[in-house]
Amino acid sequence: MGRSKGKHIRVLAKEVVGTLSSTLSGKYAENHGNLFKLGLFEMSKKEFNKLVGEVTVLMKKLRAPPRPKFKRIPVAAAPSRY
Repeated sequence: MGRSKGKHIRVLAKEVVGTLSSTLSGKYAENHGNLFKLGLFEMSKKEFNKLVGEVTVLMKKLRAPPRPKFKRIPVAAAPSRY
């Protein structure tokens, strides 16, 4: 298992995607450049890279086609052992 991102990173990433989704894409390098040019974030390089990674993950989820919904098959009642 990898390291998990802090909640502050995830919350900030959701806000960024909500406001700047038109300028963002599903590619890390493009998002890094776009967010760096804006200069809105004063944080360490490591934190900034985590933010860009989380933004990229969220953008990929937004752009992905919806998953098909399958009908649930009812499970037959299991026979009693007694």
